[in-house]
Amino acid sequence: MKGTTIHFNFSTLLIISFFFISVEYVSSQNVNSNIFRSKYIDEEIFVTTSKNKPIQELLDIGYRAFILDSNTVFNTSEFIFIKTFLKNNPNDFIAFINNANLNTLKINKYFKNNSLLIEPNSHSLSEDLLSHKKQVLVFNNFNIKNSPITYVKMGVGMPIDAEKLFIKGDPSNHFTLFEFNPNYKQELTDSNFINNTLKEAVLNYLRKTGKFANFICTNNPEMVIQLKKEIPLTIKLKTTNENGGYEKNIRWKHQPFLQSFGVTHISSDVFRFNEQRNQYLGKLDVEPYKEGFNFIPELFTFNTNNYSLFKNMQAKKIEIDENLDFYLPLHGDSFSYNILEIDKNIQYHKETKKKSVAFFDGENNVFYFKALNSDFEKRALTVSFFAKPKHINNNYSILSTNNGFTIKIRKGHLCLTFPGVIDIVDRKTELKKDEWQHLAITYKAGEYVKFYVNGILTDFQVVKQYELKTDDNKYILGNDQWGELYNGNLKDVALWSRVLTDQEINRVFNGEFPVKIKNNNKEFQFLMVLSIALVIGTIVLLFLKRRKKSISSNRFKTFKKNSDSGSIKCFGTFEITNNKGVNILNDLPFKQKIFLFVILYYTMEEKGISPQKLSDIMWPGANAKRAKNIRSTYLQNIRANIPNKLLKIKYENKKWFIRADDDLFIDLFQYNQLNAVITESIKKDLPIKGDELNSFLSILEKGELIADIQSEIVDNCKSTIHSKILDVLEDLLNLKTSKFSQHQLLRIADTLFVFDVVNEVAYTNKNRILEEENKTKALKFQQQFKKDWENYFNEPYKK
Repeated sequence: MKGTTIHFNFSTLLIISFFFISVEYVSSQNVNSNIFRSKYIDEEIFVTTSKNKPIQELLDIGYRAFILDSNTVFNTSEFIFIKTFLKNNPNDFIAFINNANLNTLKINKYFKNNSLLIEPNSHSLSEDLLSHKKQVLVFNNFNIKNSPITYVKMGVGMPIDAEKLFIKGDPSNHFTLFEFNPNYKQELTDSNFINNTLKEAVLNYLRKTGKFANFICTNNPEMVIQLKKEIPLTIKLKTTNENGGYEKNIRWKHQPFLQSFGVTHISSDVFRFNEQRNQYLGKLDVEPYKEGFNFIPELFTFNTNNYSLFKNMQAKKIEIDENLDFYLPLHGDSFSYNILEIDKNIQYHKETKKKSVAFFDGENNVFYFKALNSDFEKRALTVSFFAKPKHINNNYSILSTNNGFTIKIRKGHLCLTFPGVIDIVDRKTELKKDEWQHLAITYKAGEYVKFYVNGILTDFQVVKQYELKTDDNKYILGNDQWGELYNGNLKDVALWSRVLTDQEINRVFNGEFPVKIKNNNKEFQFLMVLSIALVIGTIVLLFLKRRKKSISSNRFKTFKKNSDSGSIKCFGTFEITNNKGVNILNDLPFKQKIFLFVILYYTMEEKGISPQKLSDIMWPGANAKRAKNIRSTYLQNIRANIPNKLLKIKYENKKWFIRADDDLFIDLFQYNQLNAVITESIKKDLPIKGDELNSFLSILEKGELIADIQSEIVDNCKSTIHSKILDVLEDLLNLKTSKFSQHQLLRIADTLFVFDVVNEVAYTNKNRILEEENKTKALKFQQQFKKDWENYFNEPYKK
């Protein structure tokens, strides 16, 4: 250690205080008058003591701070001497650590205009202290928990964990006082004690808080001097906020145990002193981190050339809508942010005369959507929403992803469920039904889950690292894969791919979010209304033009045999192919294929199917709740596997139905439309167009309805369709005056055989034509038909 070393030879207890960053001691005889004003306070070493010598002698030695308690009371003459000393030394100062407040009146009396009071809960900065140009600093109420000075006691057998060393005060305080055990005198000669026990304790505190002691109390100053020499080189920096003050609770990515405030010291063995070059060599990266803040610069590297630099890293608050993945106001007159609606089936109830909010009935109301331009990193998230649940005594899903995480109400408590059914539940707060509550959850991978109710942190739980799956950023509002449908009102649902701070959650609760959307809402609404008007106008014109070309007034227009959008084929093998020809039903479970076909069939037959009828067909005997849960699970999986561009399963007017793109080829619907046209033509004895007949037969030639699915559930559907097909095809063959060529009649007969291998009308007509054209072929055909008849009826064909 450089400079003059102070030696103490009196035996009474010395309480030594200094700011532990400088590398020199100074005495009053060689004090640089500019030290106090030219540098920050914690760059210098100051000595404090109880009154064991005359005040003049203590000041001459170099003491500049005093702990005042019931045993240490300054008299009038001593205060007058200190006042005169400061007047004669305008760049010097005195600090009083006022423990018992017994000296407050006298301090105010003699130093009223020249003192600065550091109150409890104060985090005054050394820069601020200097800017006041006061010569007397008073740290008041040192004896209470929220003292402006953190008191750390280091005794024999002291704990290594720095947190257990805190006796009083906030560990994030700017100032720290170390008290070393007065009995350390005997250990002074034990270098191992100094190098290991004391050094480790000081370093642990440093690693945890980024602070050396500003004040040190000991009767062995030589020990402290020796200890200082054993501490590795420490680089120094500070973190300030946008107002110029120090920012609290800063974490450091390269120092995992450090949480600091204000001036921060980081000691590292990476710097080694090189005697040949007479300087330290090494490199150390520092990168501050705090939720809700960015830093300028984000990272700084201390190296051989700048390790003595006092670096400032400014904390800048992140805008509250930073890393916002999506926002759903769910108000009747509001627009969502950053989403693509896939399937929206919700109601809106009037909350006030001017505003309505979304309502989920717990049965059919679900909102499927996709977040656009999402930067979801699957390591952090915040979900926030206002809810007014009708029920809370079971499980009710608010927001979920397919096979991913779910935000739900679980038996009266807010819950975050990870894949594998891992429930993290806020056990400390029970929610209320029929009341609006703001609920929020934050998750940081491998660290914690936080729960908030009405802007207040209610529970904190340490968790493992769980993956947050989003399945191509697709979300479900009001339901999950278990069919836990939400019943109640929802509004202002938002998700961030970062952790919001407690303060930000409170701001959201108090309506300060979302900033950008609120600021741009009027312009956005105007543009959206204008865009919608243009779109509607275009649709109306197209509809009027296309209406003349329609064959029927059915819900779908499906006359393209080959569509760029894909196709749905029900005759032969049940297939849904995308625009690349890939059958996307391959990954769908068997029962869910049946479920999809049933809705498709009743969309054609009855423009939809009621929930009760659907349940009776699919799950006969199941109670309403179980049927609803199964239905919700089926719908979720189907929607996850079948692109929205191909088809949507909708619920309107108390019916489930399928709505598809106009250009999508659906053979079942095209069959139905052509069957109606041909049947009407037969009844009215009108000509049947060749292209209509060819299209009709091309569909039916593929095979029976969903031939690859054999189940009693669809037997009635199949039977109904097959009966209609047999009727119309037989009618075509039985026309008194044939309207078709021989080739067309053979094709009709062969199509009849697809649905009835022993159909006699088809046999009679085909046999007649073959007898006229080729008797050898006719004979083979007759033999085959008789064989099929015998196999089918177990008796010979006698006609």
